[in-house]
Amino acid sequence: MEGEHGGTGQDGNAHATGNAGHRQAQSAAPSEPPWNALSSCAHGEKDTRSIIGYLHSLLILLSLPPPAAAEDVQGKVYDAFSVVQHGKPKGDVFVYSAAMATDSDPIVISVQGRDLRPRDKTLRTDLQKNWLSLNVPEQFEFEGRSLASCPLQPGRQTGRCDAYAFRDGDTVRPFYFRVDNWP
Repeated sequence: MEGEHGGTGQDGNAHATGNAGHRQAQSAAPSEPPWNALSSCAHGEKDTRSIIGYLHSLLILLSLPPPAAAEDVQGKVYDAFSVVQHGKPKGDVFVYSAAMATDSDPIVISVQGRDLRPRDKTLRTDLQKNWLSLNVPEQFEFEGRSLASCPLQPGRQTGRCDAYAFRDGDTVRPFYFRVDNWP
């Protein structure tokens, strides 16, 4: 199935597109993203498009401006989307919230239909890297990861986020993920 943030490879599996290949190697992530993006469309598996629809979509894609420049990520609200673990199409559906990925509006990762469990914590970093591979502009270079303060959530005693810093020329841009929602 092709997702909003990826494409389908020759092997028929969905693969994330983007720029994270070189960054993933630096941060010890697997070279192939372990997550399949889920489409937010309500189309069934048997849905097909006519050649005219395909050509129309291709024309629209070709008329779009080039990928976002570094300054375009400031103040941007990133779309929510869902993923499943690669090779586990009937596994848990992990959901990324719509957010600005800032310290005051971090990305929140949850599981559809249930609360996060302690065993889910082993997937947290891979899920964060998956989001980064799909949303951080290609020209950004990975600088580092750290634990940072974020606004308190209702019912929590701390406000903690993982902050991933990326450099674009002289500018360092952090992307934040809430971590105090994980058990």
